[in-house]
Amino acid sequence: RSLINKNHDISNYFNSLINKQDIIEEFIKTNKEDNKQICIWPCSVHTQFLLIFLNNLTIDYVLDNSPTKIDKYLYGHNLKCLSFSKEINNNNNAVILNGGVFNEEIKKNINLSEKSVLYI
Repeated sequence: RSLINKNHDISNYFNSLINKQDIIEEFIKTNKEDNKQICIWPCSVHTQFLLIFLNNLTIDYVLDNSPTKIDKYLYGHNLKCLSFSKEINNNNNAVILNGGVFNEEIKKNINLSEKSVLYI
């Protein structure tokens, strides 16, 4: 039995990020112009992949729910992980949610304006 899932090729994931790159970059630029801190959820390998495609645009920090990640740094980046529950409704933040199927669950906890949240 093969451990490779041929229905979920990694190239599909990368192509998805490439297709969303302009939307993400515009979201960051617009919110930076409004003096927002840009944060991204979750603190995971998915975020590391996403950061490869963002042309060095400034992300201020990452968010996560895990106590083992909070107050640590995202591997390979100088991005501190802060508590999702403490920061998610801070009006000084603009949040990129990169949680895939978990975005719907997380959406219930967010009270920021639509302009300040990007679901990818």
